[in-house]
Amino acid sequence: MSMRMRRATPADMPALSKLMQETIRTVNNPDYTPEQIDIWCGKASEEHLKELHENATRYIAEVDRQIVGFGDIERDNPSEIGLLYVHHQHIRTGVGSALLKQLETIAKLNGIQSLSVNASITAKPFFEAKGFAVTEERQREVDGTSFKVYRMEKRYR
Repeated sequence: MSMRMRRATPADMPALSKLMQETIRTVNNPDYTPEQIDIWCGKASEEHLKELHENATRYIAEVDRQIVGFGDIERDNPSEIGLLYVHHQHIRTGVGSALLKQLETIAKLNGIQSLSVNASITAKPFFEAKGFAVTEERQREVDGTSFKVYRMEKRYR
């Protein structure tokens, strides 16, 4: 599998929205209620991703010119991973690891000493395997519905 990384553009938002919604509905589905999944997918709209894109450094992973994942670091808080999603058919193929490595490289080049993320129940094991530690378990309110997330951090030397 030959993977290519590139910066995201506003033209990518329809594909990213579709990837994010499909991933939430398949990969995250066992860990969240149908109501939570519907609300979460509502936050994966093209419009919402465009808004977030304006305040993020976002990278896309492609295999055979197909988008298979994306991740970003917030510009206002360059030690914060905003989003990291892998297409549900490419989970455990190295896409998430490659995206995280890209984000870590960018952070280190900018002198960042640690990265933080609000990880879902589903994503927590991935981040733990990559050296992130839970600093806090939180309940996050989205449109009046509570979601369990884990505040996680990884420090660099």
